[in-house]
Amino acid sequence: MPKQSKHLQKPKQSKQKHKKVREAEHEKFGHVVFSKTGYDNWRNAANRGFPVHCRAVNGCHNKARKCADDFRNQRTSISRNFQSNTIDAEKRYEVRVTAALDIARFLIAQGHAFRGHDESATSLNKGNFSEMLDWYKKRNSEVRAAFDDYCPQNAKTTSHQIQKDLTESCAKEISKVIKDEIGDNLFSVLIDESRDISIAEQMAVIVRFVNKDGMVVERFLGLKHVEDTTSNALKKSLLEMLAKEEILQKLESGEIFSGKGKHQRTNLVRAGETRWGSHLTTLARIEMMWNSVVKVLSMIHEDERNTSRAGGLVHKIESFSFVLNMKLMLKVLRITNELSQLLQRKDQNIVQAMSLLIDVKTRLMSLRNDGWEPLLDEVKSFCTEKMIPIPNLDESIPRWGRSRLDGNLITQEHHYRVDTFLAAIDAIITEMDHRFNEVSSELLVCFSCLDPRDSFSKFDVEKIARLTEIYYEDFSDLDRSNIRE
Repeated sequence: MPKQSKHLQKPKQSKQKHKKVREAEHEKFGHVVFSKTGYDNWRNAANRGFPVHCRAVNGCHNKARKCADDFRNQRTSISRNFQSNTIDAEKRYEVRVTAALDIARFLIAQGHAFRGHDESATSLNKGNFSEMLDWYKKRNSEVRAAFDDYCPQNAKTTSHQIQKDLTESCAKEISKVIKDEIGDNLFSVLIDESRDISIAEQMAVIVRFVNKDGMVVERFLGLKHVEDTTSNALKKSLLEMLAKEEILQKLESGEIFSGKGKHQRTNLVRAGETRWGSHLTTLARIEMMWNSVVKVLSMIHEDERNTSRAGGLVHKIESFSFVLNMKLMLKVLRITNELSQLLQRKDQNIVQAMSLLIDVKTRLMSLRNDGWEPLLDEVKSFCTEKMIPIPNLDESIPRWGRSRLDGNLITQEHHYRVDTFLAAIDAIITEMDHRFNEVSSELLVCFSCLDPRDSFSKFDVEKIARLTEIYYEDFSDLDRSNIRE
């Protein structure tokens, strides 16, 4: 019985605990008498109901009253102060970005550099961008305050990366305007090879089209660095640039048409500064498109803007001297083109290049000894076909730079054969002998055996031994004997 009585007392304690929990929950969340169920004990409201409801300092009534007071007093609100400061900061940031963008646009339009060699605070010339920003701040108090007085150290918008981003943004906007100007019209693409100050090959792209006013306009689309200037490499880079400017998508979807297949003609190629192969291509295209070139120059001659220049070119082109020089250079460049391309490759094979050099010299000497008569016949045939007058080669003329009064006369044939044909070939052979003489050629062949590619597959002990003999003072007799062993 005692055990049973103890057991029966536990539910009473449990009920008391649940009662306290419910009271605590009511105190925490508040009673719903005044808001939902309704208060009906108004007889004792002033003496008992309201005092009990408002008695606790941290009760639901006092908490609600404090929240209401805070809501009425918005000036002390943290969120309001934070929002106000953010709006002011955004305005100052907008001033900084606008000023930096204005400076960037001016420098881009003038083609000036942004940065200087020394952009520190003590520098006398911090570069165009920084100096122009200082000039801007002196004349605009709002800009000065945004940059100097209320500017965080990490939000000045003057870093090199910000300058680059602003420049790229301007370029994108200009490209967008060009794209909108093209619209659905046909356009052509002009590609030119250029080099920057670091002698890095790059491709300049220009689009040509007819605008809404019926005028033919050309717009510079951009520059793109290329590793190679072959036709396939330039085509790949061009497609990448057009895809970036969203022009390629329109071509593929049919929104604009490229006119592919309508103008399958050969175009002239501008000769590069260092690529002799491009000179060969240019001369070959002139020979192939002779009638078209003369016709275009004649049309330009009729235009009042370039009358004398175009007319002078027509006079020079339609001459025996020009045809002879063109045919001569075509023969010479066709002989040297393969060697030129091989020497420009990054993975040069020195042994193959030296072997090809010997072959080129042999072919040039053969052209020098036996090539004049075939060349002269080819030039005469071309001049006859193009109605170009052929001079009398037996006629006497003064030497270049001499007067007829001196009596030092030569024939036309002597001038073209000796002073032009032989002089050009001798100059090329002499330059090759100067650049690739016997000593330098032997050194190149010997050093080629140290090429690490393909696990030193070109290694040759005899060539190493020959190097020890050439650099005799740098090796002892013991070193030379050890190398041969």
